[in-house]
Amino acid sequence: MKKMYNIILITIDCLRADHLSCFGYKKTLTPNIDKLAEGGVLFHNAFSNGPYTAMSFPSIFTSTYPLMYPHILENDLFLSDERTSFVQILKKHGYKTAAFHSNPHLSAYFGYGKGFDVFKDHVLKDGIQPSNLTSKVKEKIKSKYSKNRRIYSILKKLYSSRYWFKLYFQRTRPYIGAHDINREALEWISKTRKNFFVWLHYMDLHVPYLPPQPFLSHIRSVWLQKKTIYKNKSKGSLQEVSTKDLKHLVNLYDRALSYVDYELGVFLECLKDFGIDVDNTFIIVTSDHGEEFMEHGDLGHLNKLYDELLHVPLIIANPSLPREKIDNQVGHIDLAPTIMDLVGLKKEPFFLGSSLVPYMKFPEKTEEKNIISEYWYKNEIGYSLRTKGWKLIITFNKIGIKKELYDLNNDPREQINMAEYEEMITKKLVRYIKKHIAMEKKCFEASSKKKRLLRKIRNLKMKMKS
Repeated sequence: MKKMYNIILITIDCLRADHLSCFGYKKTLTPNIDKLAEGGVLFHNAFSNGPYTAMSFPSIFTSTYPLMYPHILENDLFLSDERTSFVQILKKHGYKTAAFHSNPHLSAYFGYGKGFDVFKDHVLKDGIQPSNLTSKVKEKIKSKYSKNRRIYSILKKLYSSRYWFKLYFQRTRPYIGAHDINREALEWISKTRKNFFVWLHYMDLHVPYLPPQPFLSHIRSVWLQKKTIYKNKSKGSLQEVSTKDLKHLVNLYDRALSYVDYELGVFLECLKDFGIDVDNTFIIVTSDHGEEFMEHGDLGHLNKLYDELLHVPLIIANPSLPREKIDNQVGHIDLAPTIMDLVGLKKEPFFLGSSLVPYMKFPEKTEEKNIISEYWYKNEIGYSLRTKGWKLIITFNKIGIKKELYDLNNDPREQINMAEYEEMITKKLVRYIKKHIAMEKKCFEASSKKKRLLRKIRNLKMKMKS
């Protein structure tokens, strides 16, 4: 009988790699994550294949690129039937599976519940967060009236006021905290104990940053975030943020990170208390994307492809693995085939990534990967290609096509666009991205034809029945 393992995947929303001590951050915020990295494999140059949650998780779970299939709704992405999650494969091979999170973009509504025995996303079946009468009325008005109507703006202000009141005075988070995610996951693990895969997703680093703190400090923090992040984003462009305010925002983010690290440490200690076989358990920690703090003129995360959003931590820990720091570039798209390899299952042919196990065992013999990241946000599509020394970003929107080329060796912060000065390199990388786009277009069209054919067959069957 084939040996089975425990697999624990912990994803931390909005975690920048460069804010971890094991990546050289000046503050010591993450002793538990650092300890995990010291005892396992740390991929120092891991990158997300998308800059925000809806565009990054398809690659994590299905080893496919986010824009390969045409199921995009209002900038959210369905994990449609064309994509097979590694969780479904584990389930077929006898693993017990569970997930615990509160990110609506990763809800069962968008297809992320596939393959899970237990899937607790804290979202209703119709994909809408549990809400009061005000928000229900807002949804109804939204479906009947345009955003230009006066009644829509009045209701929006009413809903917004209530939201901020709850944040200010009731200290209510718009997500489930790491402590409660741990409690739910540990309760399931204590009953399951072996041959399981469990996924935990922590939201505590997502705005609004609300680390545990005294009431007056909490009030000031919420006010500052409303003043900077939310107010300016609602206007469509970010106003100037003072150095003092930016420093305070970063400090809030760091304190939230310190809290997440503490809760991660509690979770790992509880595993030991439960007597979970550490030798038989793979623990994987990563994030879906990073967070921008004005490096390229904005706060938060969305439709950009710079490294503050794409550079993510990736740690894989197990006593059987070497203690290595891997400098080779890798992507989230490689995670699913890596998990298959670690537990002794064959790589599925539809996985586009490759296993990172050879990188762990023979880092000096493995080749450097090129990393493609992409997004589709409203009327804009962006692609980036990261090679060993260069990074090309192409953006398509109503204005036209924008090309950015950065020399990563001399300009790691991506501040000087070299596209006009390095035309040969730019053309070479453009050709690479064009091939990638052609591949995605082919998948997109094949999927659309298949859906049209299935629709015709379904309609024909209905006619025959009638």
